[in-house]
Order: sequence, then C-alpha cells, then structure tokens
Amino acid sequence: MRIKLKNRSKTSHLSLDELKELKSKYYSGENVNSLVKKYRINVHANSLCSSFPLILSSEKVCIHCDSNMYFVPPLKNTPNKKEYYCMTCRHVEGVFVCECTQCVKLKYEKKKKYEVERILEVKNKKDYVLSVREYPNSPSFDKLSIKEKVYLGALLRAGLDEKHLLISLDYGIPNDFAPMRAYRELIIAVLLDRKIITPYTFDNDRSNNRYRDFSITIHYDICISDVDKNKKELIISLMYPEKVPLHKWDETIDLLKEVQINEAIEYMMLTLQQFSLPIFEIEQKHEILFMKILEKYSQGQLFNFIYSMIKDLAAYSKSNYQKYIPISNYLHKKILDRFEYATMNKWNISNYRRAWQGKQTELSKLVSNRLLDIGESSFYQLVDSEIVILNLKI
Repeated sequence: MRIKLKNRSKTSHLSLDELKELKSKYYSGENVNSLVKKYRINVHANSLCSSFPLILSSEKVCIHCDSNMYFVPPLKNTPNKKEYYCMTCRHVEGVFVCECTQCVKLKYEKKKKYEVERILEVKNKKDYVLSVREYPNSPSFDKLSIKEKVYLGALLRAGLDEKHLLISLDYGIPNDFAPMRAYRELIIAVLLDRKIITPYTFDNDRSNNRYRDFSITIHYDICISDVDKNKKELIISLMYPEKVPLHKWDETIDLLKEVQINEAIEYMMLTLQQFSLPIFEIEQKHEILFMKILEKYSQGQLFNFIYSMIKDLAAYSKSNYQKYIPISNYLHKKILDRFEYATMNKWNISNYRRAWQGKQTELSKLVSNRLLDIGESSFYQLVDSEIVILNLKI
C-alpha cells in the first residue's frame, strides 16, 4: 500500500468546510475531474483520494511503537475499507501486507526460526550433534542470569552453525550480534569466563576423523546443560525465548538500557563519519551521560541530541578550521547542555530513526521483541517498568 504522503498537503488551501464538502461529493459519486478543477487541487483525478488528509484516531494504536495511528480515507469504490497508518514507524494496518521495517523484521525472524527448527529436525542428525557435551565447572541452564541467557541467545542467532550445533566465528564476531566492537568482545569474554561457551575443534571428537579438516576454523561449543532438553531444544529456547514474567522486568529493562547505550555510542560514531569528523575513544562519561538521558527520554530522542550536536560541531569546525577542537569533550558538554535545557524548559524533542548503517542487532531484537514484547516501542518511547506495565501489552 502506498500512502502517498506527499499528496496529503495538496488540499491544505481548503477550509475545513470546503474539505468536508469535497469529500462528501467525492463519495457520493460526483465527477472526479470536475471536483479537481473546482477545488483547484494539483493532482491527477485518479489520485484525488490520496490528497485527503489522514485522520488521527484516538482509539487505534500502533502495535509496534504504541503511537496513535491515522485513518487513511478510502477510495470511493471501497468506502468500507479500513486502513490505518503510523506516522512514527510507518506501520500500516489494512487489507494489504505491511512492509514497514518492524513487520519485515518480524516476518524474517519468524521465517528464520522456522528454518532453524526445520534444519534441527532432520532425522539423520548424529547423536554427538544433539547431545550436550559435559564440561567441568560449567553452569547449568537454570543457574544462568537473564543477561547471560540473552548474551548466549543473541550469539546463537548471529553465528549458529546449524549443521554441527556450534557457534561459528570463522570471520570474526558478527556485526549483527551486538552494537560496537568493544561491547561484542566484552560479551564473548563474559561467556568464556563463566564457562558458558568454550573453544571447540573437531579434533576434540576423536571418533569423527572425517571432520578434522574443520579444525582450523573458529568454533565455540555451548557448555551449559539442561536435564529436560537436548541440545537442539536448548538452542531453540535460547534463540526464541518466551516473554519474561513481571518480576523479571527490572532486570530485563536494565539490560535493554545497556544495549541502548551501546547503540547510541555506535550511532555517534556513524554520525561523526557521516560529517567527516574524526572518531575518538569512548570514555565512561559518555556512557553515564547517555544513561542519564535514557532515564527521561527515548532512544530516538537521544539520537536527536547526538545528531544535532554533531551537525553543529561540523558547521563550527568548518568556520574555525585553524583551531583545534577537542571533539570528545566538546560533544559531551554540548549534549549535556542540550539535555539539561530540554529537561528544564520541557522541550518537545522529536524522535530520530535508526541510522541505516546501524541496523538493529540480534541482541537488541531479542530483548525488545522477545523478552519484553514491545518491539520498536523500546526505541520511540521512554521505557521503564511502570511504563511497560501501564502502556504496553502484557
């Protein structure tokens, strides 16, 4: 469905009464060409309906970002068709399949889950693949924290070798695992330190000499075990977990904020590159500042703070090209100042969208889409336990 937003302003010269009269005549069957000429609307007659303004609905709420949706005036030959459009995340509800970013993500995830389950159901799987190998001093599944389970689940989603039920990092840690290289490396270190994963070569399995050719590749095995699940079932439960119960939301939201802070740092680096400015080593003060901003604003609004200040910095650096600008300190101070002014003066800060280079990672999807079941609301709205309980689906 094409909403044709660019046409919606072409009736802005009409008063409310004129617009109401136009729509009444359109749906009653009057000649469309005559209406276009009479009301001086700069569209083709076949596109007249696309110039009618969208109508904000007080009842219809977007399933992804929890924003109120807009009713899309239908064509005169289908007056009873109900279609709604979300201005925030571009989700469409109607007779056609929505192709907004979040719907495409969910459709892809559903397809990916089906493919994983299908592959793991192949009957000729060997016992040594499905069995959980015993590793000394490794924790059992029920001893893992939510954070550890999510770390492992996201790593499996990004790097599962379906054939051998191992984690494959042949080309390094996948970028779609988690934001920021340093954060990805830290997570791997945590999983290794807790003996949740361990390096594995096929030479470890002396009974399967035909796999020794793979010993040069980088694989990790899952060390944890569960008395009720074989390895296939354990992997699926980690990659596609159920929504967390209420008493676990605080812990999960803390993890979400951790991910969002690293996404914001990644966005800052991408935006610096966009404006041909040098990147710098992140300091703890940046993480603390982003954490404080996320206590009062959404992640999309935090992106607004970051982009606006980098854009100002780029303009300033061009006009002061002979002067050295300490970018790290400058950005920290300017973002902090804007945050404090916005809070004090109760500014209306718009939500920015994710950068196309900084796609949502598997770790982020796992927390917002699976554990909290709030989708893109985690990006466009302030998220804490009370807001989740009051405003989002339980």
